Amino acid sequence: MKVNEQMKTEKNEKEVIELEQMHDMEEDDHEYEMQTDDEGSDQEIACQQDENEDVAGMVGLEGFKPANALHEQRAPKTGAGALSIVFTPRNGKRFVIARHVIENLGNPETVQVAYSDHAIAIAEYIGEEFTNYVLKASGSKRVIYSAHLVELLIECCELDFSNRTTITFSDVSYQTHNGKKVAIISMK
Repeated sequence: MKVNEQMKTEKNEKEVIELEQMHDMEEDDHEYEMQTDDEGSDQEIACQQDENEDVAGMVGLEGFKPANALHEQRAPKTGAGALSIVFTPRNGKRFVIARHVIENLGNPETVQVAYSDHAIAIAEYIGEEFTNYVLKASGSKRVIYSAHLVELLIECCELDFSNRTTITFSDVSYQTHNGKKVAIISMK
């Protein structure tokens, strides 16, 4: 018991000394910082507090000017994206399919892709002449990493990536073809 009481007393004395030191520093018009000199030893140096700087470290806003730039609003989203096509020189070209689309297709490991002037079709199986693309997981989405597929869709569907890196399509409907569910994603 005596050891615990002695430790508590020593701790209380240390706290009192620290509080007194902090109080002495506050009475001075300077703030103190610890800095390491060239030899690697710590030194306490005084820093003059700026008159315009309040206690929280904020600077007065007298010299600031308003940033009145025009704010362009984007069109509101029409729902969760079903498909995104990413086309970037540095980070690659990929075809990203949303989780809800993959789940509606029965969580296939591979898909086939078809396209028309106004839509893209995705299914586990569309036909023998279609390429099977392996789906890679990226978070909850599935991704086809195929520069050739992305470039084919950009060219054939006349997608414009001149001022963006990603185009997302949200309008999706489902049909059955050859006994398999097909996601039809509108590009309008």
